[in-house]
Amino acid sequence: MKQILLIATVLVTQLANAQKMTKDSLINLISIDACKEFDKKDFTKVKKENMQMELGMTMLPAISKYVNEIQDIYGGSLTDRGVGEKVGTDIAMKLMVSCPKFTDIAMTAGMEQAATTAEKSAGGKTKSERNTAAGESIQGTLTAVTPGDITTLTVRDAKGKLQKLYWLGYYDNADQIKSNPRKYLNKRVRISYTEQDAYDAVKKDYKVIKVITAVE
Repeated sequence: MKQILLIATVLVTQLANAQKMTKDSLINLISIDACKEFDKKDFTKVKKENMQMELGMTMLPAISKYVNEIQDIYGGSLTDRGVGEKVGTDIAMKLMVSCPKFTDIAMTAGMEQAATTAEKSAGGKTKSERNTAAGESIQGTLTAVTPGDITTLTVRDAKGKLQKLYWLGYYDNADQIKSNPRKYLNKRVRISYTEQDAYDAVKKDYKVIKVITAVE
């Protein structure tokens, strides 16, 4: 009986080790799913200046499926400084050699732009973007922090209008809000943002969304 238990324990341990996901296998799985999403979409009507946002939104479902695995392997959340950028870079490098549709788009939109797209979709921002001042901002009361595949912040502005802003990547004070969102609820905030086009699959049209670049 003891020998049987010992053999069973060894087999379970070996099976667990065999099933443990590595970084390469994780990136490979995400890239396969992302490539399928690219194959479904027609990018011919997307303007070049909107291509980066469109690529990022296309990749997001594939990345969202592996949030827990990414945290385990990369040692942090996608919204952590540096983690999103590293994940995005690894995915982009894999797609460039394994996904013909992505490669074609990259050649059309520009190699550098395509490489940084994956960083955005994974929740990061490029160094040049972090050093660029936001073009617009909203001041008002933070009424909601709504988690999801894409977390949003809702602000009631001076005119009483509710404004929804999208948390797509790292921004100033992101770590503080992530660790204790209730601390900022019903408080006055100033949120800097950029406007980007996002594809609405339900309405089959593009809409302008506000993407957060800083919260004060």
